[in-house]
Order: sequence, then C-alpha cells, then structure tokens
Amino acid sequence: MWESSGIRIKQNRLFCINSLQSQVSCGHCTDICPSKAIRRGENGEICLEESACSGCGACLSRCPTQVYTAKEWDEPALIRRVTQSPCAVVELFCGGDEKPYGTVKQEEPHDFVRMNLCFAALSKAAWFEMGQKKKLILHQESCGSCAIRSGQELWLTAVEQAREYLAACSLTPQIELCQVRRGANFWNRRRAETGGEKATSRREFLLTAGNKGMELLLPSILRQADKQIRQPEETRDSLWPSWSRRFGALYSQAEAENGPGEAAVWPCIAVEDSCISCGICSYFCPTGALKKTEKDGICQTLFYPGRCADCRLCEALCSRRAIRRGRRPMHQPFRPRIVQELQITVCRRCGLPCARNSDGICSWCQNKSRLRPMLAQVKKAMKKPGGS
Repeated sequence: MWESSGIRIKQNRLFCINSLQSQVSCGHCTDICPSKAIRRGENGEICLEESACSGCGACLSRCPTQVYTAKEWDEPALIRRVTQSPCAVVELFCGGDEKPYGTVKQEEPHDFVRMNLCFAALSKAAWFEMGQKKKLILHQESCGSCAIRSGQELWLTAVEQAREYLAACSLTPQIELCQVRRGANFWNRRRAETGGEKATSRREFLLTAGNKGMELLLPSILRQADKQIRQPEETRDSLWPSWSRRFGALYSQAEAENGPGEAAVWPCIAVEDSCISCGICSYFCPTGALKKTEKDGICQTLFYPGRCADCRLCEALCSRRAIRRGRRPMHQPFRPRIVQELQITVCRRCGLPCARNSDGICSWCQNKSRLRPMLAQVKKAMKKPGGS
C-alpha cells in the first residue's frame, strides 16, 4: 500500500495563475490532489501543505504553468529509460507496488521499469512518447488498496488521451493495463529497475525560460496603467510548461510523418464582433495560446489549441465578453488558427494602435475611470512577495 514516495514536492507561487491574476480561480491542482495537501487559502491563494503531501506527483503533470517541481524526479529520464530499452515491450510499475516483478519467460522479451511516483505524475507528453516507441503494459495491482486510489482515475484518463492522440497521428496505440494475481510462483522472475530518479538539475534548467518570462510579464501594465497593454511578442516568454513544449514537438512531428488519423478533441475559441482588440487576452495568456499580430493595418488574433491550458483566463478578463470557449475534434493542434481579424488605426489621444471606430479613440482612453479599479486589482494580484 502507498504511504509516501519520499519525494518532496515544491511549490513556486510566482508561476501560479491564481497569483498572477485574481479574477480567475484555476483549480487544476486543488481538484486533483489525492491527499488533499493542496488547498485554497482565505485570500484565494493556493497553498501546499508539505506535511500532508504523499509525493504522488499528480500536480507535476496537471498544473498548466508548472508551479510544482520535485528535485528527485526527472520525467525525461524515465522516458529515455523506457524508449531506449532493447525490448519492444516494457512493463511499468508505480511507486506503490511493493513487489514489482515481471515474468522472464516470455515469447517476446519484456523489460521491467518501476517509477517512484504514481502513474498520475506522468504528463501526456510522456505517455505519448513512450507509447509511440514501445508497447507498454501498466501494472495496477496495487491501485485497489492504495491510499491515494483517486490517482488511478487521473492516470487512466491521461492514458486514454494518449491513445487518442496516437490514433490522431495514424499510430496504433499499444498501451495495455495489467492486473496479475499475487501469491503465484515468483521463481525465475526479474525485479523491475527504478527509473526517473533525478540525476541532474534538468528540470530546473528547463524552468529558466519560465523564470525569465515571469520577470518580463510584470512591467508595462504596472508602470503605464493609462496606456494600452502592448509589448512586442519577441521580448516576452510564456509560462508554457516544458513537458507541453516537448509534447507539441513530438505530436507535430508524428502527425507530419504518419499523416492524420481520426481527429482528437482539443480546446477551441471563438471571438465575436464586439472585440476591440485591446490585447488583454493575449497579454495574460499564461502559455502563449493566444497571440496578437499587427501588419498593414490589420490585427489578427491567433489561437494555438495545443498550447491552451483551459484556464479560461481570456474569457474571464474580456470586458466585452467577446470570447467563447469550447472543444472540438481537429488536426494540427499546435499550428495557429486565425480566430479574428480587425482593421486598426492609431488612437488620437494616446497614439497607440486600436480597433478602427468612429471616435478614433481607443477603449482604454474612453474608459479610464472604469478601468482604473481593475488595474489596481491586477497590480495587487501580480505584486511579488516583499516587492514595492
């Protein structure tokens, strides 16, 4: 039975959507934590109670902005261990399995790998990449008596998504579930090797881009509250997590090489005519799923379905209620969709680009008094601990 993995999960609130923007309540981590160690505080902040944390790792793969990390865990190392195995079939065991043994006498040689965490810690990128290269057999013997049994539903959902994504890339999903009765003869069996343990600071290295993005995310709205929020796209990064970036590259390559299969379901977005192209939605999108481009007097709103964290921040922030969210089957989810085009001009008061209108004045200049309280709340929500 699972008690604790011994892996210490750490939280970086500077990456948290709830800290960046007080107008939404992202609950990806609080909703799925099997041990209820992640909770919402009195002021809406997300807190991790380390003493209650079982170290299952579910939050590592579910947080859309990679708030949670663990020094002892390295998902890419586990992926390499599995995909580089000399065997075509790899049997996986979770950290709650006390007797991770596999049968050696097989017509087709099998490899046996045990990870220290719950299967729920593995991202969609991991399941997709491992399932693309190997036939996987997932042992769930210990799930029935597990103290964090709710984690099983999480990883089963992720596995089903991976199967859907593999089929969408014209690949045959080879991920099977296994439940062997214990108490059988264990002679001539080989113990599973542990994979995915931290050997280097790879995860911290991958987070460098996120740290830089955080520093660049704060400036203009706080220092220029009377102006439109516009910052060159190339000067700021997003909080798009490293595992999702890896998934985007793998998925796009597999779809290009094998051709499209049955389309998988991805987030979609619609922008209505009431949009004024203020740029709020794209500025605050944590993963860069929404972008604004301006060329030859036309402003385009681009949407990348594969990047979307489904945080619905864009929908909540839009003052014109112009954004509608949904999900639908589609191919090439990591390529941008043009969801809106607007003619733009220059505001005759502040001189910044704005949607063409009869007054020639941007929405920010028209609504300064109404927007100031909102900007004050944003400033407070984005303020760093100990900052000015």
